[in-house]
Amino acid sequence: MKKLSLLALLGLAACSTTPQYYADQSPKMDFISYFSGITHGHGAIYDFRGRVSDRFYVKMQGTAGTDAQGRRTLIIDEDFTYTSGKTQKRGWNVVEVAKGKLEATAADVPGKATGTESGNSVQFNYPLTITRESGSTVTVSSNDWMWMMPHNTVLNRNTFSKFGIPVAELVINFTKTAP
Repeated sequence: MKKLSLLALLGLAACSTTPQYYADQSPKMDFISYFSGITHGHGAIYDFRGRVSDRFYVKMQGTAGTDAQGRRTLIIDEDFTYTSGKTQKRGWNVVEVAKGKLEATAADVPGKATGTESGNSVQFNYPLTITRESGSTVTVSSNDWMWMMPHNTVLNRNTFSKFGIPVAELVINFTKTAP
């Protein structure tokens, strides 16, 4: 029983972590700079039981710029190839709205993703609409964390929930080096 209580407490503590917790951590995360150019990623999608439901490779092309207000921007084109044989193209438009504050849009994100950079981390929160095999859709909440690691690597952990209940998780390791 003590183990279960400890795990529940640790789970609650993880839910309350904010990007400011990582303020003193390095190397520093600069989302727009890191994802400019070509980035490669390998990852897995886990179902609600923690079982790997699919694995994938993603190649991303990021184009940095500035908008009419002089704010830094990034357009990201993503090409996913899943081990199941499925392919997927996604795109993001990111704007640095203030120092350490990002907003992003994507076709499958109703509204905007809001992000906060601090230290070696960035956290985005957003709704995500997923199209199922049957063609029906479901919208989930996304809690998307990235941490800058040594050797120009980024670790990404994205947890998805519906009505506050965890339903899936995605983990990606990004690098600037081609596989």
